[in-house]
Amino acid sequence: MSRRTIVACLLMTVFCGLFHMVQAQAQKTYLEEINGVERLIWRGEPFLMLSGEFHNSTSTTAEYLEPAMVAAKKQHLNSVIVTVEWDQLEPEPGKYDFTCVDRIISLAEKNDLPVVIAWFGSWKNGVSSYIPGWMKRDTKKYFRAVDRKGEATDYISTFCTAAMEADSRAFSALMRHIGERDRNNYVLFVQVENETGLWQEDIDYRPQARRAYESAVPEELISFLRSNETILPSPMMDCWVENGRKMKGDWEEVFGDNMYTPAFFMQWAYASYVQKVASAGKKQYDIPMYMNTVAMPPKGLMFNPGVVQGPSKHDDEAPSEVPAAPLFGTGNPLFPSGAPVFQAIDMYHVFCPSVDFFSPDIYVPAFKDVADAYTRKDNPLFVPETGRSASAAYYTLAQCNGIGFSAFAIEDAYLDRDYIGTYETLEELLPIISEYQGTGLMKGFLREGTETGTSFEIDDYIIDVRYVTEEKRSFGLVIKTGPEDFLLSGIGAMISIRSKNEKVNVRYEFVQEGRYEDEEWAMEVLLNGDQTSHGQEVYLRGRVDFGDEFSPEPEEVYPHHNFASSEARQDIVTARQKSPSIYKTRVYSYNKN
Repeated sequence: MSRRTIVACLLMTVFCGLFHMVQAQAQKTYLEEINGVERLIWRGEPFLMLSGEFHNSTSTTAEYLEPAMVAAKKQHLNSVIVTVEWDQLEPEPGKYDFTCVDRIISLAEKNDLPVVIAWFGSWKNGVSSYIPGWMKRDTKKYFRAVDRKGEATDYISTFCTAAMEADSRAFSALMRHIGERDRNNYVLFVQVENETGLWQEDIDYRPQARRAYESAVPEELISFLRSNETILPSPMMDCWVENGRKMKGDWEEVFGDNMYTPAFFMQWAYASYVQKVASAGKKQYDIPMYMNTVAMPPKGLMFNPGVVQGPSKHDDEAPSEVPAAPLFGTGNPLFPSGAPVFQAIDMYHVFCPSVDFFSPDIYVPAFKDVADAYTRKDNPLFVPETGRSASAAYYTLAQCNGIGFSAFAIEDAYLDRDYIGTYETLEELLPIISEYQGTGLMKGFLREGTETGTSFEIDDYIIDVRYVTEEKRSFGLVIKTGPEDFLLSGIGAMISIRSKNEKVNVRYEFVQEGRYEDEEWAMEVLLNGDQTSHGQEVYLRGRVDFGDEFSPEPEEVYPHHNFASSEARQDIVTARQKSPSIYKTRVYSYNKN
């Protein structure tokens, strides 16, 4: 081979590499405001995530990850959350092993299934269990936070500069490798750390932390409070105002000697630490990043502090509700202390701007309250973890205009007909939900606890939703698709429509039950008479067919239960496992007089 040929081949190789790099940069994921809400844009188009998070260790070997990815596709997921662990990535200081990352991206390409990579760096559930072994052994250099007894804990202190710098280097290497390897843009975005914050203390009692607590509050925070006093209701703002709007001083001088101030301080500490890590990664590959946090209900309910809550085995099971109480005896009302809880999002925006949004892991029996609290113009809702029920996906996507929904331990839902059926129906609806996000013409609903129904307005109509308490699940959505046209979907609810004009009656002109096939409507049955209470309501009765893979055995019998309160309720079937159904309807109006 001549020298000229060799040079030409080298130039071609360089050109192809640059071409792929430019192509990847052009197609990489980003956030964009559409119809007044933040949307996730993947490959140039809005993308809604029907996702699931694998068990923490699933990605550690191909033997576990490959069948899990295949199963996820069969479960109608269009994306998955997969972990990358620091101890695997950097087994020796400065020596990186990208085998796990390459495995994830290769299987994402093979299965055409985009992924979110969750970086388990300095913290996981507040604990530093995923830091490399060489860090775990060197507690002098990589020192831990200290509890009120003066004893070292199992979590790295936010004031450990050596740990922060090591995490930043490792995360930077990870993001650089993703940018180089992921030429087809299968990595949607990245989670930075996992459920940060102090779970068993309100503050780090290490001397370095105490000195910082007794030092001046950063000027940036004071300036932010001063500029946003009239528009930012929060515990931090309340404490600052009640303490005299002081423009300088240490943390207790500015915010007062109360149970909130230690949490404000730790929020600043964690936000500053994570900002160093996230910014280092974004310099290498700039795609969206988020932080997740264990979420407490805004309205005062809390899971039992003596019980570790996990995914519920059944949709109708939930952690017990107990009056609000200090978790683990810390007295911290903003648990976990320092985490990006919804009351701390503004603090994180100031001190951790490289993180694009903050997401709740919802295991408490108040999904709607938590989801609403995290739904903000500057914070698109993404639910990365929740119990193994897909019911709340409707509320996330339709009511909160969320960018995605994900249950934890999704492998365990492989034979869960309720979960798979719900995602199957949502898969049909995603293009329509995407079209109507932010328009004000779409609403979602979800039964929680002893709720019997809800009502909401869409344009000139009032939608009344009555939950069918005999059904174990009640959830769904309503979309106004035309002047008198409505699309209904869900399960376990009666939907009636009335006019805001009390002198007018509204009735259903027709109700078509069916499904979308390649985004085209296919009617399966036209409902009328008894099945719509003569045009007065539609029962979201659900689909009972799951295809050959999920057909019941011939000897199984599913009884119908009849109830006299409404003729439409004669269709109620509570014994079957069902997926949500879809209805195209049109209404008409006439004067009462």
